[in-house]
Amino acid sequence: MPNSYSGSKVEYSGASWIMNIKGNLPVSDSVFFTPKNSLVLKYISASKGQWTADIFYPDSYLPERNSALIFKLYVQSSTSLAELPAVELIRADSSYTKRVQLANYIDSYQENMWVSVEIPLEQIGFADDGARIMGIRFSQIGTDGKNHQLYIDQIEVLPRKTPQNRLTGAAVIQDVKAYERHVDISWRLPLTPSLRYIKIYRSEDNKNFQPVAIRPIFSNRYSDVVPETGKEYYYKIAWVDYQYRESPFSNVEKAQTKVLTDAELLDMVHQANIQYFADGAEFNSGMQLLKPATKSAIVSPALTGVAIMASISGVEQKVFTREQFTARIQKIIRFLRGAEARYGAFPALMDGRSGEGVYSKESGFTVDLSGTSLLIQGLLTAKQYLSENNAVEIEVRKKIDEIWNAVQWNQFTRNGNSYLYTNWSEKYGFENALPLLGRDALTTYLLALASPSHNIELNFYNDALNRFYKVDSSLVDEIEELSLPQVDTNMTSQDLTATLKPAVQLVDTTESEIAKERIYYGLSLDVANVDESLSSLLSSFLVFDPRGKRDQFANYYHELQNHVLIQLRRSSEKGVLPISLSRGLIVNSKGLISPSSIVAAYPINPEFAIKNLASTYRQYPELFWNEYGFRTINLVENKENTQWQGVRYGISAVMIENGKSNLIWDLFSRDEDIKPVVDVLFTPDPE
Repeated sequence: MPNSYSGSKVEYSGASWIMNIKGNLPVSDSVFFTPKNSLVLKYISASKGQWTADIFYPDSYLPERNSALIFKLYVQSSTSLAELPAVELIRADSSYTKRVQLANYIDSYQENMWVSVEIPLEQIGFADDGARIMGIRFSQIGTDGKNHQLYIDQIEVLPRKTPQNRLTGAAVIQDVKAYERHVDISWRLPLTPSLRYIKIYRSEDNKNFQPVAIRPIFSNRYSDVVPETGKEYYYKIAWVDYQYRESPFSNVEKAQTKVLTDAELLDMVHQANIQYFADGAEFNSGMQLLKPATKSAIVSPALTGVAIMASISGVEQKVFTREQFTARIQKIIRFLRGAEARYGAFPALMDGRSGEGVYSKESGFTVDLSGTSLLIQGLLTAKQYLSENNAVEIEVRKKIDEIWNAVQWNQFTRNGNSYLYTNWSEKYGFENALPLLGRDALTTYLLALASPSHNIELNFYNDALNRFYKVDSSLVDEIEELSLPQVDTNMTSQDLTATLKPAVQLVDTTESEIAKERIYYGLSLDVANVDESLSSLLSSFLVFDPRGKRDQFANYYHELQNHVLIQLRRSSEKGVLPISLSRGLIVNSKGLISPSSIVAAYPINPEFAIKNLASTYRQYPELFWNEYGFRTINLVENKENTQWQGVRYGISAVMIENGKSNLIWDLFSRDEDIKPVVDVLFTPDPE
C-alpha cells in the first residue's frame, strides 16, 4: 500500500523517536533493493527513551530446520555499526526471541550501499521445535541521540544452504497483453531449484529498461499499471536466484494500451476473475487453494464451489476448454469421495494432498455447513453443464449425485428451534455452533429442503429467513465473518465462535418494532438487514435466480436492487472518506472498499456496476487493480483486506456471467431436485 506498511507497528517513548505514519513504518518507492519499495527506519536513540518497530508476516511462518533470518539493509545516514538497531523475532504466541545486534552479522559494512544481513535462527534463540514466526522486531540499542535513516528490504527466513548454481538459460515471456491502464505479462517457468523470483522490466523507448516488479516463483503473471493510455510499452523479464543474480533476459515484447469500451472493460474484469481460479487449482486434488501462489496445499470447499461456477463461465469465455474443465471436475470428485467428512459435510479447510481436514486438536473435526453448501452448489451446476451423453460426463453426473446425496443436512439441526447450524464439531457438538440465518443463507436452506434423502422440513426455511444477524461493527468488520471460510489456519472453531458470538445479535423481523421500520434512505427492504454487506448478500444468489418470483417474505430481486442503492446512499451520507476519493463507491463504516462486490451487482443494476467499474479502473488502477481483478482496500487503515478476496473474485465472475447470459442461474434452476422446492416456496411476481 502507498505511504506506509500496515503490517507494522511502531512505538517510542521519552526523548527517543521513530518516524511513522499513524503508527506504521513509512514505505519508500525511490530507494529499494527489489521493486517497488522498501521500509524506512528513521530513528533517534536517546538515553532517556526507547523505540521499537515490529514488522509482521501476513501469516505466521514455520521455518525449515537450519534456517536463517535474511534481509537487505541500506544505510543513508552517517551511522556506525554500533549505532545500528537490535533485532529479534516475534513468535506466533507473541513471545520474543533474544535480541542480537545487527553489527555482529554484517561482513562488509558500507553506507549508501545495500548490504546483506544473515542471522542463523539458533543464534537469535529460535529453536527447531515447531514454533512459528509471526514477525521481526527492530529496537533501540544505543543512546547516541543522532538522526539515523535506514531502508529494509527482502525480509526472509530461508534455509542456510540454498542452491548455488547460476541461472544460465534465458527467461521466457509467454504472453504480453495490453488493456487501457495496465499490461498483463505472463511467463513459463523452467524446472530448476535455483530459481527464486521473476523480475519484470519496462521501457517506454525500448532502450532504457527499469525494474517495475519482482514476483515469487509460485506466480505466473503480473499486471503492470502504466502511466498512459494509447502508448507503446516494452517488456522483458529475468529469472532471479537465491543470491539475487539474474539470468539472461527474455526477448523484448511490445504492447500498446488503448481506450476500452464498457463491454471490453467488463470482459477484462470477468476474465481476470476467472484466471484466479484457473491459477489457484491445487495440483493433487483439483480443489481451490486457500492461498494461491504459495507453497501451501490447504484447500477450501467453499472456494472450490465458487471456482467450479467461475470455471463454467471460463469455458464459455474461452479462458480454457471444456475438456480442461471436465478433467478438473473429475479430479475434485475423486478427491472428495476419499476426503474426511462427517455426515457428508466437509470442514472449512482441507489438505489437498491427503484429504484430511485442517483443524486444531483443541476443536477437533468441525463442519463448515456454509462452505459445504457452496461446494454442492458448484457441483450441481457442473452436473447440469456436463450433460452430454458420453461415458465421461455420465460418470461425472453419477458421482456428483453420490456426493450430493451423502450430505445429511438434517443432522445439523437442534431440538427446540428450526435452524441449520454451522461449526458443529465431534468434540463439542452444538456448543460452538452458529445458526445460519437470513437472506445470505437462502440457498443453503434450498439445498437442505431439496435433499433427496436427508432433507429438513419447510418450517426451517420460514423460521431462518425471518431472522438475521445484527453486527456490532466495533467487533466484526463484515457479516461475512459468520459464513465464509477462515483465512487464519491457526484459528480454532472455539476462537472463531468466541470472537463472533459477542459481535452479533439475533433479530426477528416479525417483531413489531422491526416490522414498522423497513424504509432506509428512502428505499424499502421487506426483509430488513441493512447492515449486510453486498458481497455476503450476493453470495446467496450465485445459483438462485431471484428475478420474477417472490416467497412469503419478499421479491429478492427488488430487495437486491434496493440494497445496492441503500448501501451507496448510506456510504455517501456517512462520508467516511473524502468525496473526491469515494464518489460512486460503496464504503463501509471502517473505510473498506470492495470494487469486486460492486461489479458483482451487474445483473442487478448493470448501469451502476459498469459506471463504477470504469471510474475505479481509470481513476485508481494503482490502488485497486491486480492480475485477478479489483483488490479490497481499507483506505482508513491503509491496507489491503485479503480476507475472503478469493470469494469476492468468484462472486464477481459468476454474477458477471449471470448478467451476460443467465448461465449459472439457468443451470441450477434445471436441477431435478431443486426445481420442485423452488416451485413450492416461490410464486411468480412479474417485474
